[in-house]
Amino acid sequence: MFRTKSGHELFIIDAHIHNWNASRENQLNDYGKQFIDCFYNYQRNLSPPEYIWDYDDFLKPDHNRLIDDVFNRGYADMAIFQPVPLTDFYREPFGSVENDLELSQRYPGRFICNSSFDPRNKEEGLKVLEDEAKRFQLQGIKLYTAEWRGDSKGYKLTDYWSKKYLEKCEELGIRNIHIHKGPTITPLNKDAFDVGDVDDVASTFQNLNIIVEHVGLPRLEDFCWIATQEKNVYGGLAVAMPFVYARPRYFAQIISELLFWLDEDKIIFSSDYPIWEPGWIIEKFVDFELPEDIREETGAVFDINVKRKILGENIARLYNIDIPKQKEILKSSPTDGIRGGLLFKTKQVYDSLELVMDPELDRSLLEMDFIENVVINEGSVHVIFRLPTYWCSPNFAYIMGEDIRDEILRLKWVKHVQVTLLDHSESEKVNRGVTEGYSFEEMFPDKTDGSGLDELRSIFKRKAFYARQERLLQYLIRKGQSKDFILALTINEDLLESISDRKLEYLVLNYLDIRKDFNLSNSLLITDHTGKPIEKDDFDQHLLHARRSRLTMDFNGHYCQGLLKTRYVN
Repeated sequence: MFRTKSGHELFIIDAHIHNWNASRENQLNDYGKQFIDCFYNYQRNLSPPEYIWDYDDFLKPDHNRLIDDVFNRGYADMAIFQPVPLTDFYREPFGSVENDLELSQRYPGRFICNSSFDPRNKEEGLKVLEDEAKRFQLQGIKLYTAEWRGDSKGYKLTDYWSKKYLEKCEELGIRNIHIHKGPTITPLNKDAFDVGDVDDVASTFQNLNIIVEHVGLPRLEDFCWIATQEKNVYGGLAVAMPFVYARPRYFAQIISELLFWLDEDKIIFSSDYPIWEPGWIIEKFVDFELPEDIREETGAVFDINVKRKILGENIARLYNIDIPKQKEILKSSPTDGIRGGLLFKTKQVYDSLELVMDPELDRSLLEMDFIENVVINEGSVHVIFRLPTYWCSPNFAYIMGEDIRDEILRLKWVKHVQVTLLDHSESEKVNRGVTEGYSFEEMFPDKTDGSGLDELRSIFKRKAFYARQERLLQYLIRKGQSKDFILALTINEDLLESISDRKLEYLVLNYLDIRKDFNLSNSLLITDHTGKPIEKDDFDQHLLHARRSRLTMDFNGHYCQGLLKTRYVN
């Protein structure tokens, strides 16, 4: 599940992933090496550097990593295996429904396992298809028209035996036919991937959904002319998706042409994992906006509703997936137990620490350089932090320690958190109290009136509310917005969708993040911390009050950073 910045929840189905075996032991000849090397070069050339795999890992992806990459870090709720045998290149099939099914059974409801057929197997292959349809309850087939078989270097969908197999699919109720019609892959032949044979079979077999994987690239125009007239032809975005990073304008041209010719209901998200990981692709896809000139030329609409359809709803319709019901099923099929890698756990902990603020400064402990170290051992996390002076107020330190502990305990794999404050006059009490779960008043009965830290937290929260609001107000004023305009702004689902200014988007999100802690029912964006509207005549005084809060926090922040650098020279 992916949640957008504005709170939209998107059900994600990755419609094209692989569970391949291209290991050196399984390579039958040099063609097998050339094939997987071509895939690896696609990854290296079109991925952000941090998502380029080690070559040996790429040859045969680890199953735990697949689960982690696709579902945990990749946001997908479901995925569809699209196996390709390539038995002229590999000893055992490069991909097979049997191997995919083994993983699918461990995670019920997460996977759909498609199979494949080769019409050059004639009658014998028809019997295999019929048997697999019954054994695996097949809903879809993946075709690789350029696959080599003996002296044959490919086949066409319009061949006699191809049509016999498609007739059999209709008979067996296998309605989704995924066809690789995209870039050539060494050593296969480009012409065998041509989209020219799609329109004939689409017209002949109108009860089948023809999903053209890779949207025909580099023959996008040919594909679009076919898909606009054949109502059962769909476009799968595998291979097109990574251009959202590598060539954003090229991606904009691809997606806008598809929206112009096909409409939003016939475009299907696919990552082509493990060539590319879905996580970064989905993040960039959701944030992506069409350039104004392309939007004006094609008239393409690429809003959150269109993205929701592409990312899951369209393929769900083809596979008869009831998304609300599927969500309930998936509650019994957790994947987060796979999050085993130390690197991933470390990233999660630091992401959590990014949310822990110095209460007086409203700045992250990481930003302030207060985190000294993090040590992870299985389900145990030890966080070591430090403060600018030996005598920093113990109640401030206790709030930070509690927030560190509570934020990290939100991670499902964390069972225990130890918090250690270094070099402080009250380190011993703070460390024992926070780690063992004692309250501040239990550890420091002489420093509280019995009300604990709640009132102090509330005071700091109000100051942070006004400081963040002031930054937003000042930016709007610098952009020439009037008081009337600012005071009339309301909070609604379309607020963030309408913002194209990244700085403004950040300021609004930052303010809304703290505003939600006050449970305000007023829909106006700018109010006081109780939700009371600001009158126009009171605006200047309100802004002055907010500015004082922000300046105090900024000054104290710079002062603390200076003290910290002086105290810890290295």
